[in-house]
Amino acid sequence: MASVKADAPSPPAPPSDDIGEAIRIAQGARTRPRVAVVIVVVLVLTVATSGWILGWFAPTAPIVKPQTCAGNVAITGDGSTAAGVLMRTWAAFYNTSVCAHVSYLSSTTGVAALASKTVDFAVVDGPLSPGDSDELGAASVSMPVTLQATAVLYHIAGVPSGLNLSGSVLAAIYLGAITNWNNSSIRALNPGVPIPSTLPITVFYCAVDCTSSLAFTQYLSNANQTWNSTIGTSADPAWPVGVSEATSTAVVAAVNSTAGGIGYAELPFALAGNQTWASVQNPAGVFVTPTAANTTAAAVASNPPVIPETGTPSNESLVDQPGNETYPIATMCYVVLYKDIGIAYGGSVTQNTAAWLASYVLWVTTAAQSRGVPLGYAPLSPALVTWDSEVIELVVYYGLPVLSGGDADGGL
Repeated sequence: MASVKADAPSPPAPPSDDIGEAIRIAQGARTRPRVAVVIVVVLVLTVATSGWILGWFAPTAPIVKPQTCAGNVAITGDGSTAAGVLMRTWAAFYNTSVCAHVSYLSSTTGVAALASKTVDFAVVDGPLSPGDSDELGAASVSMPVTLQATAVLYHIAGVPSGLNLSGSVLAAIYLGAITNWNNSSIRALNPGVPIPSTLPITVFYCAVDCTSSLAFTQYLSNANQTWNSTIGTSADPAWPVGVSEATSTAVVAAVNSTAGGIGYAELPFALAGNQTWASVQNPAGVFVTPTAANTTAAAVASNPPVIPETGTPSNESLVDQPGNETYPIATMCYVVLYKDIGIAYGGSVTQNTAAWLASYVLWVTTAAQSRGVPLGYAPLSPALVTWDSEVIELVVYYGLPVLSGGDADGGL
């Protein structure tokens, strides 16, 4: 469990980088009106994200001198494996820069771990269900933390990334109606592409409760009435055909090793596996690749209505959003922490630790967003960054705001 030595000092003065802003907030330096701070955060995030996407900056972390200090605070998270690479990358950089230590376990049992009070935050691949909220046993806040594209993978020798595939064609493949890559429907979408005259399609899918399956089947349901009426949208559907793989990583490996294979996985796993992926047709009829910019565009187009007073988004789906540039199979991960940290942990987590926790969550949901782009993750939209900056102010310690200068109710 996160802890701090007795009589530990307040967070020390941070280095002058993006982490510094988050820590200064925890120290009570946010004296400007909240709206002004949010605008600055959004502008910084937007410029940084554009820089990553356009290649202005090399995808390497800046060199930061480690600090040593007494009373190091330990913060632990658990949950999503899909977001695991990003959460560990964020933690590693943070740990070289400030007087706190963050670790992330990535065991997929984030809600259970948070409910048992063995961790300080959880990361989940979708919004909390009523059952999840009941399991936590106390009020929590859920903040969007990163966006992910579900890439459609294929293995066709001599065909690089960018093969055009529509939702209707993919549904027919996963229904078993299209069994060969030389099918006329596939050729019609890809004139001039050297598709082999005879290459059977081998279908792969993620076995149980995969977020990628939920987004993928929603996309198929929207595109194909037969799929919608017989299979539907599910994280664990009754797949008509195909080979089951236990994880997204296993799906990537299976497609990589199978000529004619097809599957789907979150983009970070596809990148790690050096996999080839398709350009997928969106509702505007445009074939779009799963880039960070196109995934963030889906969140911008969605512009989900939010209810900061409750700390819970009211609309989470990013699948099939309008616009020429939106990638149509996108999902959102959330970081979850207790709303009143003092009460939830019965005082076993100190107020100082709570301040560090809130400042870390604020950093990853705002200034740190661009650091995920080289890994295959997409930054939150400006509207979601604004929302996160407001929701973090709802976090309290025995009713008192953990971020000095804020209000117990976030000033909402």
